Amino acid sequence: MRRRHASVFDQLFAVRFAPDGKRLVFAAVGQSPDAASRSLGARRPFGLFSLVRPSPAHANGDLWDLWTVDVDGRNLRAITSLGEDLPVAAWSPDGRYIAFLGGGSARSAEVGLTVMGADGSRPLRLTAQPGHLGLDWARP
Repeated sequence: MRRRHASVFDQLFAVRFAPDGKRLVFAAVGQSPDAASRSLGARRPFGLFSLVRPSPAHANGDLWDLWTVDVDGRNLRAITSLGEDLPVAAWSPDGRYIAFLGGGSARSAEVGLTVMGADGSRPLRLTAQPGHLGLDWARP
C-alpha cells in the first residue's frame, strides 16, 4: 500500500526543462501542495473519519495531469485537467508551446498527440494514436 501525504504529489513522471532552463514541465498524480492543504483544511471538521477515508480507485489506473513550475519551485501551475494516462511532454524549441503524448484522457476520452500553449491554452489534438514511450520537439 502506498503511503499518501496530503502536501505532495503521489507520483511524478517525465520531468523536462524548458529550452531557457528556467521552467520545468512534468506529469503528476495528485494535487499540488497548495490545493492539498486547502482540501485538508476543509476535511478537518470531520475528525477521525478524514484519516481513515479510502482513496478513490480508478479502473484504468492513476489520473495524470501536466504541471509547470519555475526551477526555484515558484509558480507551480496545472496546465491540464484531463486525467490523462501517463502523458509525456516536450517543450517547443522556443518554449512557447508544449506537446504531449498520452494514452487517453479519462475526462475527454481522447488519445494521441496534443499541442498547446505553454500555459495550457488552446490545446489541439493532432493524432488519435495513443503512446507513452517518449516525445521530443526539435527544429526542422
